[in-house]
Amino acid sequence: MSDATSNNSQNVGISDAENAEIDAQINASQSTDISSLTLEEAYAEMIRLMNKRLSDGGFEDREKYISVTRRFDELIKPEIAKASNINYSHTDIKNGEYIDADEIIRQDLLRNNPIPENLSTVAQRNTHVVQSLINNTPSLKSFSLDDAVKFANGDEDEMAIRIKFKDADPDILLTVAYTLLDSKQEDLEKSYSEFALEHNDTDFLDMASTNVLYKAESSKDYINWSDIKLEKIAEVIANDASISNKLSMIKSPDNIHSTQDIVEQYQIRQQLTDEIGEVYAKAYGLSTFNKDDIHFLSKSFDDYLNGSALANSLSTILGVKDDEAIISSYHPVYDLARSRKLFSETSDNNSTITFLKTTLEELQHTTDNIYADKLLNGELDPSHPAFDHTSIFALNVLNYTKSSDSHDLYKAQYTERSAKTTADNMAFEIMFQIEEKENSPDNQTPQANTTQDAGSFTNDQIIGVQPEHTRLKF
Repeated sequence: MSDATSNNSQNVGISDAENAEIDAQINASQSTDISSLTLEEAYAEMIRLMNKRLSDGGFEDREKYISVTRRFDELIKPEIAKASNINYSHTDIKNGEYIDADEIIRQDLLRNNPIPENLSTVAQRNTHVVQSLINNTPSLKSFSLDDAVKFANGDEDEMAIRIKFKDADPDILLTVAYTLLDSKQEDLEKSYSEFALEHNDTDFLDMASTNVLYKAESSKDYINWSDIKLEKIAEVIANDASISNKLSMIKSPDNIHSTQDIVEQYQIRQQLTDEIGEVYAKAYGLSTFNKDDIHFLSKSFDDYLNGSALANSLSTILGVKDDEAIISSYHPVYDLARSRKLFSETSDNNSTITFLKTTLEELQHTTDNIYADKLLNGELDPSHPAFDHTSIFALNVLNYTKSSDSHDLYKAQYTERSAKTTADNMAFEIMFQIEEKENSPDNQTPQANTTQDAGSFTNDQIIGVQPEHTRLKF
């Protein structure tokens, strides 16, 4: 048994001589100038520093860790450029400001889909969305600011409005009323001055979130409709040899050891994101969305430290068609940190599930965006099982809680909660159907990964970066 204070590590399943060689390499890397590390040495050093933090419970070597990751990023960039068309050149310094690929893609979307001058402010855009929703929802037709004021007055006035719009979903009615009040502050001050003065400090959007957006549940009709889509997508993927084979090739951070491994993982994930995106678009009838709208990036670890998200679903404003984009990314060091903190991504199978959940969640956000465009343009039939779901989604977008403001509320809001539930269920169904197919007596598909879990870790053991889904900032 090795001394508890030693840096030596006994590796199960290999000889003492091999252990000695590994320890020698680790000790050598500790005394080596970071700028002279090879790519493999830099990756091994990052793993060593990460594991050291786990055993020590602290991170005294954080600055060294960051320096090593920067050396790793410097070395992996040309390798990715040679082997893949993944865009690695995503960072830039312009006018003294940091710019990443997410922002570049946002600006491209805005150039191709400029915001109308009459929708230049948040209040104007919110009013436009709410009014479009009212106009295209038969049970809310004629709902006005006067109705919203009476609803907010409570008691008999509120009851009268609920009776007047008795066919409307109660959650949607409440959220429409409060959102309209928030977006029409000037009209309130002009025509309802007493009400405006009384509610000067009232946060109507917060009231909508507290009463509806953090609590709303999907309808049974929507769940049934969504489940049919889920099963169809899982069936197509399980029977697609190209997709299922690539899924079986995903490796966890602990099973990546060489430059070739790293490059292959970029390529596999990029190709899978495109292929799964096409399956998803076909299943949901997303005629304006294709793989050209999917941007798979190889970000640097500095990007994540600067707040760049793991994945995003983007659009300009609700109601504008064909303006969607998905940004996803992969970085083995990010996965290494994440595996220790958030998702216990310590086996190939867990890494595959995590990849699926992330990809499917962004695709679900994009699907919701496109269906919202349809609804606001009068192209989604009110009898459609996704109509109420899409209405709540659209209203939630107008009052979106960022992870940086409150991660618990970010996860609780309907937009995120429903997408994550769909993604989780779909990832499970895909893996289940692939396993069923592999276990079929007449199936010749290669077996899925069987790497054993390396263990679990508590949330406070490593600094990680939470995925977040963002809309464009104006």
